[in-house]
Amino acid sequence: MRSLEEEIRKAQETVRSLEEEIRKAREACDEVVAYEERKISHDRALLRKVRRVRAFFGLAKTEGEEGADPAERGTQQILEPSDVMVRRRNFQPPFGPGTGGG
Repeated sequence: MRSLEEEIRKAQETVRSLEEEIRKAREACDEVVAYEERKISHDRALLRKVRRVRAFFGLAKTEGEEGADPAERGTQQILEPSDVMVRRRNFQPPFGPGTGGG
């Protein structure tokens, strides 16, 4: 009976540990997604400005510019969970403690 109680306690500890690991992975994923969304937003704004300047000066579009914005085509890149984990391991945020970015 004592052995069974010990196994249950160890299993509960394992479950708590895995839940904590999952929580941390989700937080890291959320940070990556938020960072990428900020980059995309910035780049879209910059692209709109470039297009406005081109239109103002009557400049032709560059090769490949037509429909180059996936958001305008209504498509999105879909990441598989393995892609997210690889990106998480390789992710070096340009912000956070010690980087001066907050």
